[in-house]
Order: sequence, then structure tokens, then C-alpha cells
Amino acid sequence: MNRPATSVQVHRGRVTGVATTQGTVSTPNVVVAAGPWSRAFMTDLGVDIPLQTVRHQVITLHRPEDLAADHAIVGDIVNSLSARPEAGHLTLIGVGEDEQVEVGGHDHGVDVAVA
Repeated sequence: MNRPATSVQVHRGRVTGVATTQGTVSTPNVVVAAGPWSRAFMTDLGVDIPLQTVRHQVITLHRPEDLAADHAIVGDIVNSLSARPEAGHLTLIGVGEDEQVEVGGHDHGVDVAVA
């Protein structure tokens, strides 16, 4: 569709449509799937969604094809480390403390490790 939503239209407490950059789409149901932007989007409707955007470092490793297709999901709270399998023989490893950031205002760069 490629029609970014600008607001949800409500009449007498019921959803009636979605306003987009290319006009209105009438509908009695709406699914908000705006990820970290959901809170700001819903605030305009008077709905407070308790979301906090965080940034953390992720390492992507490619597993050789002869290793298991999947592996255990690991969460180590003490050492701020997590690992999980991903499609295409990848393993994603999250490291470090989450950094609370504003949506769209975070640093996309890589943090340099300091010994």
C-alpha cells in the first residue's frame, strides 16, 4: 500500500478509519504495528502505551553450515549478554547495558570497547 498512516479516526469511541498521506481508509479495526513509534502515534488518541526505546550492541556471527541449524537461546543477566539463533545460519549476540534513547535520535554507530 505504501500509505503512511498519520492518525486513527475515532467517532463515538469507535475506530472508523485511518488517515494516510493519500487519503482516508475506512475500517472498523486497526492494528498499530509502528514498533518504537507506537507510543507517540497512540498518544494523539489519548492512549498511553508504556514503551521505552532502548539501544544496545548486537554482534552477528555466521555459523558454518555443518553445525546445528539451531541452538539454545541464552540469557546471562549478570554479564549483560544474550544469544539467539537467526535464519541463514546466523547467531545474534546482544552485549552491554541497554541505553534509553529517544525514537530516531539514537546513535547508529558501534561503541568501541575500552579495556
